[in-house]
Amino acid sequence: MSQVVTKAGRGQAQLRRKGFTLIELLVVISIIALLASLILPGVQAARASARRIQCVNNLRNVSLAVMNFASQNADRLPALEGDSSYRTTAPSTIQLGWPAAILPLMDQAALSRELLERVDDGSSAVNSAQWLRNTYVAGYACPDDASAWKVGGGLSYVGNAGYGSATTWSRSPESNGTDPDWRANRVNWHGAASQAETSSTDVAISFATGVFWATPTSRPVGSSAFRMSLDYISNGDGQTQTMMLSENLDAQNWSSRQMGDIAFGIGFGLANDETGAPAAVDSSTSGVGTTTTPADSTALALSSSFTFNEGATGIAKGRIGATDATYTEGRAPRPSSNHTGGNVNVAWCDGHVSTLSPNMDQSVYARLLTPNGVKYGQLITSQSDFE
Repeated sequence: MSQVVTKAGRGQAQLRRKGFTLIELLVVISIIALLASLILPGVQAARASARRIQCVNNLRNVSLAVMNFASQNADRLPALEGDSSYRTTAPSTIQLGWPAAILPLMDQAALSRELLERVDDGSSAVNSAQWLRNTYVAGYACPDDASAWKVGGGLSYVGNAGYGSATTWSRSPESNGTDPDWRANRVNWHGAASQAETSSTDVAISFATGVFWATPTSRPVGSSAFRMSLDYISNGDGQTQTMMLSENLDAQNWSSRQMGDIAFGIGFGLANDETGAPAAVDSSTSGVGTTTTPADSTALALSSSFTFNEGATGIAKGRIGATDATYTEGRAPRPSSNHTGGNVNVAWCDGHVSTLSPNMDQSVYARLLTPNGVKYGQLITSQSDFE
């Protein structure tokens, strides 16, 4: 009888050994939690890396579209505005900016054709072009830019408008072409572009800054008189050392014609809002020029100690990632992004894309906006200066 009991007791003991103890369960759960804590950051980092890669690819495609536009238009880059237009019921036309001009080269030929052929009556009617302007173009948006990614009309990338007058950088409201200031502000940004003669010294110095230029009011729309060319850049500071495009979180609709929506730049006040920036500003035409000292040979010279004056107003805060509570939509001229560390992807005039840090030397960054600054006093920039 005792043997039977013993066997049963052994069987029960054996059955109890098949389960997990509380301590064993806690150990397993702890191990799983530890592995998850190690894996999740890696997954998040991989996703962030994928977004950055996609942003770089988008920016590269946009820059290649700009270069292809130049190859089809006698080497001239798109105008800041003026290469394309759509009709209004006035009847009149509104000139669109460079992002609209390169739509066919972004595999958006149908959208471009419809946009140019339809009439914009300012409403949401079927015959209006408004809904076309709110079309989402994936290649124009960065995945890390929540204001543009998968948002109708979203734009993350802006063109290099170079140096200009801080007082003329603005975003005039859209009003179907009746706003008298929208083009004047663009022309006055470069200032000397409003002059009739391209041979003047002021024009030459202004033209040495920026890649995207507005068509002057004194010239027909689409005029080549003030159109930047890749050949000019190549013979100046070089395509590998001249920025073409940058990210900007405050970029607006890709169909906009407003400089503040589709461009970035550095503004100089009449008394020089920046420290160590001797570039003269022509008060009669608003842009960077030579009607005041210094001499032509040093008109665009920036001292090695050049810094942006953080106490200045307007667009003096043009450095990478600059912030200002007074900025409104389309009023922030600086490159900016949501990438780690505030690093910004930029495309160069030779088509390659790289990353700039907000902590880089500010005088080097400023020189990268000029296609021909060395001729007017700027230091030669080497690749190692900004990598």
